Amino acid sequence: MPFPEIELADSAEFARTPLPRVLIALHRAKYNGSLVLHNGRQQRRFVFQAGSPVLSESNLASDSLAAHLREQRLISAEGYPPVLDYARKREVSEGAALLALRILEPVQLFHALREQIRDRLVDSMRWQKGRYELAPTGEENLDIEPLGWDLPPLIHRALADHWTVDRLLNSLSPRLLLYPRMGPGFARAVQRLELSPDHRSHMAALHETRSVSESLGAGLTATPVLAALWVLDSLGTLDFAEAPPERRQDEVLTEFDAEIELALVDGDGSEKVDEVPANEAPSQLCTETETLRLKIQTLRAGLGTLDHYQLLDVSPKLKSAAIKKAYIEAAKRYHPDVLARLGLQDIKTEASEVFSQLTQAFDVLSNPEMREAYDAEQRGELSGSDAQILAQAETTYRKGEILLRMGDFGGALRYLESAVKIWPDEGVYRSALGWALYKQPCPDPKAAREHLTSAVELSPGDPVAHFRLGMVLRALGESQTAQNLLDRAKQLEPQSD
Repeated sequence: MPFPEIELADSAEFARTPLPRVLIALHRAKYNGSLVLHNGRQQRRFVFQAGSPVLSESNLASDSLAAHLREQRLISAEGYPPVLDYARKREVSEGAALLALRILEPVQLFHALREQIRDRLVDSMRWQKGRYELAPTGEENLDIEPLGWDLPPLIHRALADHWTVDRLLNSLSPRLLLYPRMGPGFARAVQRLELSPDHRSHMAALHETRSVSESLGAGLTATPVLAALWVLDSLGTLDFAEAPPERRQDEVLTEFDAEIELALVDGDGSEKVDEVPANEAPSQLCTETETLRLKIQTLRAGLGTLDHYQLLDVSPKLKSAAIKKAYIEAAKRYHPDVLARLGLQDIKTEASEVFSQLTQAFDVLSNPEMREAYDAEQRGELSGSDAQILAQAETTYRKGEILLRMGDFGGALRYLESAVKIWPDEGVYRSALGWALYKQPCPDPKAAREHLTSAVELSPGDPVAHFRLGMVLRALGESQTAQNLLDRAKQLEPQSD
């Protein structure tokens, strides 16, 4: 179920087709022609060639070449009037005047014009109101091709800067509970985006055996990660299924990019071909295989006694990023299907148990709340059963929270009710459940009030709980109490809304 090609109307409102979606469609269609954007009295025009913006015009004073050059400190405000005077008298462009007056070198003007295209386009993606118009030409001008920009990185940057987490989650909601499958262009597309190492690792965590939300984990709250998923999905580099694939007995994951053939001569003179990693000799591979076998058997024997940190071979002092790196390395080393590649099929059952425990350990340690509960249990502050219950409640709550952010309040209720039932003394759970009850298609403000009142009592310093209770009480007609709660929310968190 890849993202389909987008059929654009010649003109439409941004409310119907957001500008990033328009740009993705033009990129995929290798569009030649103009794109005119209107937002009230503001107007910008972009010329596209083979799906890339190569020229731009604007009626905004802040978009002028003079303003851009002043911002880049390439010219002063006093130095630009002679440029305009020269351009008017000679009937040439401002760029030609800048070159003729030797104020800029050609390479400086080239970069300034390119950056002007980029800045105008990225800023336009803030517009939620307005419309676009297309005027295809079908022609190409090779002289202006070098000015073009690669659109996906620009779209990713604009989404990460201008769209909220909630808006991205709402747009991605049909995908989050599905199982991703990476297409042949996925890795290359990821490399084109400007992602930090931590955000890039979230993309690497996508796997067909886990839903998107399970794969991304904490990345669901990071706009660069969600923006990257939006772009990669829209480019058609991802496919999605409603269930994970059934593993075949003979299916293996190849962890080596390069292989060579080692030809051995049998007694009858025929060649016997074995494949080994290009950088490893047979004897070295044999030694490492036996070492790996021993390591798996040792881990399997200690599953009942090793804690999560010992399983992942990390220090309890390490941060989440380092733990994630350790898990990825362990997953590459101990995955049962990878071991089949090394001829270790006979310990596949043991490896599966080890891998399952490694994944469980990472799930706990990569979640701040679950890790805190686990550490408390290790210190003897919580019983094992309490920690297990708390971890279950937190996992259930996270699923409900995702649906809550996506605006699926009815769908969130099932998970949030379960979380509150498991751990009723957690104010955040009560707050989320109360809000879902209030915002669902058939609101239940009285039940919402009960849970939100408990949330405020359990978490008196939580501005969100105060704000939500205030909104519910306002709907119930208790205006003065509602206003007091809303004022208190502002005191606790000035940015609360």
